[in-house]
Amino acid sequence: MAKGEYGLDYDFLGILGLTALTGLLTLAFRATPALGSLLVLHLALVAALFITAPYGKFVHAMYRFLALVKHYAEQDQPRTSA
Repeated sequence: MAKGEYGLDYDFLGILGLTALTGLLTLAFRATPALGSLLVLHLALVAALFITAPYGKFVHAMYRFLALVKHYAEQDQPRTSA
């Protein structure tokens, strides 16, 4: 594993943890004036997760699913012999 990959993994986990924390804080502070600021912060962190998702290892599930779909689609087609 390359040296920089660990940093990206920990960055992702940090953003994920902060997203969860701010999500819980928005529920806890929903009746206070702090809700607006917390909601903006939470939505910014959610956007950061979606933006960075294609660059992390968690995108592997999507690539694997697409590979399986392609594999089964190719199996359904008749084979031609040369």
